[in-house]
Amino acid sequence: MGKVYVGDYGLPVEVETLDNDLSTATAYYLSALKPDGDTVRLPAAGNCTKSGTKLTYTFLAGDLDTAGTWWVQPVITYPSGVQRGTSAPFKISEINT
Repeated sequence: MGKVYVGDYGLPVEVETLDNDLSTATAYYLSALKPDGDTVRLPAAGNCTKSGTKLTYTFLAGDLDTAGTWWVQPVITYPSGVQRGTSAPFKISEINT
């Protein structure tokens, strides 16, 4: 992903879930820790896809509302329980006007 700014949308972020095979997942989403300390849930409904061991989330308008370093972590539900993948950082820049 190239440089991303506050307010951008339509951009995908791909997160590796390591050994978590998503073929039997019953639900999945990305948990995001924003630079201000707030945690938001980026839901799977229509804008989060799975493939093998990767989740891809496409940001919607309004998602990227805070500049700084964000951390995302995949959360996957299986019939046997819930597993989390490794957290990954990415930077959101202020818009220069």
